[in-house]
Amino acid sequence: MTRSIRELVKLVRQVVDGLPVNNACGPSLSAALSGAIPDAPPDDLRRELAEVAIKMKAEAEENASRQAQMESADHLFDGMPDDMSFEEAVRIKAEAGDLTATAWLRALNSPDHVGRMALLDAAVEAPPGWRREGLRYVRREGSDGPVYDVSLVDWFKRTYPREAAEVERAAAAAQA
Repeated sequence: MTRSIRELVKLVRQVVDGLPVNNACGPSLSAALSGAIPDAPPDDLRRELAEVAIKMKAEAEENASRQAQMESADHLFDGMPDDMSFEEAVRIKAEAGDLTATAWLRALNSPDHVGRMALLDAAVEAPPGWRREGLRYVRREGSDGPVYDVSLVDWFKRTYPREAAEVERAAAAAQA
C-alpha cells in the first residue's frame, strides 16, 4: 500500500506531536515512524523528517529567544507580590516609566500577541484539550492533542481550521 505525501505528512505530524521534545529528533522518532509508516518510501520519509527538523529547530530558536527576553525582564517583578502575573507587573512598571516594561507592554498589546493568546485560549478549550490552571496551561490526562503547549496553537489550527479562523477574525476585530 502506497501512501500519498499528504498522508505521510499527517502521520509524521501525529508521531512527532506524541513524542517528548528532547527525543523528537533522535532514535525515538525513527523508530516511531518506522512502526507507524512501514510502507513509506524512504526518500519521502527523509524529506518529511527534514521538514520536521527545520520546524523544530525554528521552534527551539524561538524558545531560546523568548527565554532570553524573559530573563531580561526579571527585574519587572522586583518589589511585586509573588502571585502577580507578568502582565500586571509590566503594566505597573510601565506606568512608572520602566523602558523594558514599556516595550513589553507594546508587545503584549500587539495584534500578533493578542491573536496568538486568543488562539491558545481556544485551543485549551478544544477537545480532547488542555485546561488552564491560573496562568499555566496543563494537558488533560488521556488527551490525544499535542504534548507541549508550544505546538498547541499549530495543532488547533490544523485540527479546527474553521474555529481557528473565527478566533483570529474576532481577535483582529477586537483590536480594531
